[in-house]
Amino acid sequence: MPTLLRVLPVLVTVAAVAVRQWRGGPLRPRRVLLAPLLLLVLGLFTRAGLGGPAALLALAPADAVLLAVAAAGAAAVGAGQGRTLRLEDRAGVLWARMPAAGLCWWPVLAGLRAATAHAGAAAGAHAAASGATAVLFLGANRLGQAAVLLPRARATGLPSATGLPPGAAARPGRPAGHRPQPLLRGPNPRGEQRYGAPHRDRDRHRDRREERRRERSATRPDRRRGGAR
Repeated sequence: MPTLLRVLPVLVTVAAVAVRQWRGGPLRPRRVLLAPLLLLVLGLFTRAGLGGPAALLALAPADAVLLAVAAAGAAAVGAGQGRTLRLEDRAGVLWARMPAAGLCWWPVLAGLRAATAHAGAAAGAHAAASGATAVLFLGANRLGQAAVLLPRARATGLPSATGLPPGAAARPGRPAGHRPQPLLRGPNPRGEQRYGAPHRDRDRHRDRREERRRERSATRPDRRRGGAR
């Protein structure tokens, strides 16, 4: 696969992630955790990355060492990004937003990737120097961010936006996960909530059964006194 076809989707992904972080949005822990795992799988076991188990076993020692060092460095940069992200309370929902100064982590990540490619070319580590490691590099970076960001989010005690639709947040003045109460329909002497015609009919039948039961219980003492006489 040509190097441009390998690197271009990664560059587009990086640009999209950087813009999303700068704009901010509701934090979804499942997405924060699953996205780097997916990138790692793509980078290790598909043609978009290293190519699979056979290619991994065929790696030269220099390639393996450089890839391990580069992945650790990318994870360290991701940890710095996770520490820099600001966690905010927006109408009871946890938001994450990267300040403008935090965007400087991306040039650091790009410089680390360029240094890895240069070192790989100098050491004859062709796999580490190729664009096949770009997806793996990005996955390690996102995993490092998740390792720092998720414990920080849990420590705030604020609810995440997991239960909300994608791109939606709670309305101002309402807590996360707020559900409007259904309207009452018809007289309801016991103060219970009724949700529609089937439930209303069921409540009516139940009321009739209770009235009959009360009538029978009221006539039982008279029968007993009549029998005692």
